[in-house]
Amino acid sequence: MLVVAMVATMVVVATRTTRVVAQTGDFSSDTHEFVSQMDEVFKMSQDKKKAKAFMKDLNNFMVDPRHDEQLKRQMIADCNMLRKKKARAYPDYFNLLSVLMVMSNDDCDIKGTNYLVWHEVLGEKMRAKGVSLQKINNYINATFEYLDNGYIAKSNGAAWRTDASQVEFRNEGNKLYIDVPTSRLICYTQSDSIEIFETSGVVDFDEKRWTGNSGVVTWER
Repeated sequence: MLVVAMVATMVVVATRTTRVVAQTGDFSSDTHEFVSQMDEVFKMSQDKKKAKAFMKDLNNFMVDPRHDEQLKRQMIADCNMLRKKKARAYPDYFNLLSVLMVMSNDDCDIKGTNYLVWHEVLGEKMRAKGVSLQKINNYINATFEYLDNGYIAKSNGAAWRTDASQVEFRNEGNKLYIDVPTSRLICYTQSDSIEIFETSGVVDFDEKRWTGNSGVVTWER
């Protein structure tokens, strides 16, 4: 059995915080009112230009009839769960709403049952009293790395990915695990790369740990 620790600081999508949270009660289930309420939250941001651009994207998403109404209601419900943890415009609401909008695209790599499992884990993290906003943001940031680059883990010095065409997500103990069939595991560093062939395994998405079965490493160039 091959166990590879991939623990590192994930790339942060948004790090700027706001000092005041304007929203003191639950967000409205009405999409138009929700956008108006969220706009009040983002008005507290220091970067007014960035906040204005984001609110334009959010408004366009919410009024677009092509997006499922159930998804929009779920997004509002997620924001209400995050609010109970005293979420801020940045990075909390920004990261959450951004990743949900990205994952609504038909060509998103996380879809179907995998999306349901991913969102189930997200919901459990947001409901859990012992899970901080930082841990929730780490989960979302890791998801962005997976969606943007296919990385199952990334650090300042290395990035790991698999060339498996299909993977399976599962929730175990409120943690996301990714079952990877026999494929190639690749590690990229700033100056080199290494490949492990004919390996299968499981990715602990939170801990950035790969537990593999067999595998072949060659040093040919």
